Amino acid sequence: MPLDLIAAAQQLIAADTVSAHGNLAIVAPLKGYAAQLGLSLRVLEADVDGVRHANLLFEIPGGTTADPLLLLTHTDTVAPGPLDRWTQTTPFAAKLDGDKLYGLGSADVKTDLLCKLLALERLKAVRLTRGVFVLGTYAEEIGLLGAKRFAEEGPVKPRFVVCGEPSELTIIHAHKGYLVARVTLGEGAVSPGPATTRTQTFAGKAAHSSTPHLGENAIVKALRALPAGVISIHGGQGANSVPATCRIEIADGSLTALPLAEASYLIDRFSALVEAQVPQRDDRFAPGAAVSNVGFIEGRDGCLELWLDARLLPGHDPTALAAAFEAEVLKLSGRVRFERANRAMSTPPSSPLCHAAQRASAELGLDATLHTKATNTEAAAFVGKADAIVFGAGPSIGNAHCANEYTLVSQLAKATDWYERLARDLCV
Repeated sequence: MPLDLIAAAQQLIAADTVSAHGNLAIVAPLKGYAAQLGLSLRVLEADVDGVRHANLLFEIPGGTTADPLLLLTHTDTVAPGPLDRWTQTTPFAAKLDGDKLYGLGSADVKTDLLCKLLALERLKAVRLTRGVFVLGTYAEEIGLLGAKRFAEEGPVKPRFVVCGEPSELTIIHAHKGYLVARVTLGEGAVSPGPATTRTQTFAGKAAHSSTPHLGENAIVKALRALPAGVISIHGGQGANSVPATCRIEIADGSLTALPLAEASYLIDRFSALVEAQVPQRDDRFAPGAAVSNVGFIEGRDGCLELWLDARLLPGHDPTALAAAFEAEVLKLSGRVRFERANRAMSTPPSSPLCHAAQRASAELGLDATLHTKATNTEAAAFVGKADAIVFGAGPSIGNAHCANEYTLVSQLAKATDWYERLARDLCV
């Protein structure tokens, strides 16, 4: 029986695979789809800080493994954010409205995995000279952890990689680098205050941190308008999203040991360091400059944690930027841990992968030009190991990491055809 793409997408969206929770909730349905499509599946489990995850490797039984093409998609999602912002549906309940399929992970990027599985099933009767594998990874949203582990230790060493991200069916041959800094300030000394407190919430607008100009940062708003007597602060959910809300708790008349002035200073310094990187512009990208964001803040009892990220241009050295920012943090007796320091990815237009991708797009009547992407993707895990591009259905800008995320069903059908044609070009 053929796989119903919409029904399968609804089932995958219903599975809670928020990065912090692991992605094992998706394993059972994917095992079922593999059996239905006649594909083999290897579940490569891993532990991340006590949370279980898995890379999921699909292949054609008995097929060649030579010099393979790897079709890669992450199965985790960001947290849904404020639930009242989801007006079309709830995050884990997919809703089909015309050509739009709403739900957390609809565009970023669970449905893409289904497209790749359907394409792989179509290749079962084809004599392949190059192996074709589909990989569903874990913990992309918190550090490309599954992709990096697979690139280093996986049973398949790909020659070509196609990374699934929403690109509205355009070919991405280059994307920005990425740096994430987690800063800790304060020693925990706090002056006692009155028992009664009140809260104040600052509202912003969510956006992906690669396009911060499309959002309004609630943490920055809170720090700019901060009243006296703040004893706690909480805003955002992770480094890679512009936070939509920030909540503070105020005890009138008390003194606070929260290092909020220091936090504001470091946000400004991080932004200035990012803006000073050379080159300062690369207009192949949108936005054409390196950008920074503060995506999370948590403070109580005199201690404060701050998460910042930067999207860097080709030619920027994330390690040098990290060293410069660490010096600023140390001046304030703080601590910083860098979770990601990924360079930009750029596959030459002359690569056989780029040529094959362009032919597939042209045959399907799609845009066959090569584009760039302002984010950092799992393709970065394969820099220096394989040629890589990014491709997928649905819009990214103003959609991924936002409430009411959606993909376009018509583009899912096209993506399935595109993956099949690419594989036939490169692997037959």
